[in-house]
Amino acid sequence: MNFPEKLTHEVARVTRLQVRYEGMRGLPQVNVEPVLALIRASLSRAFVAISEGDIAAQALALADLEGYRE
Repeated sequence: MNFPEKLTHEVARVTRLQVRYEGMRGLPQVNVEPVLALIRASLSRAFVAISEGDIAAQALALADLEGYRE
């Protein structure tokens, strides 16, 4: 898998993870808002890096996204 494919794959994976966390909203004694804020910020940085074509920022975004575990 080349770099652009890997970044796209990680964006999709973390987006699916975000949807799972959003599904946990409202559960008793579960506060997912801090994690969702971090995910949204990471995805936003990735989208900006992709749209600007900034390879260095894309590499940082990829490393950040890879840090999210399911």
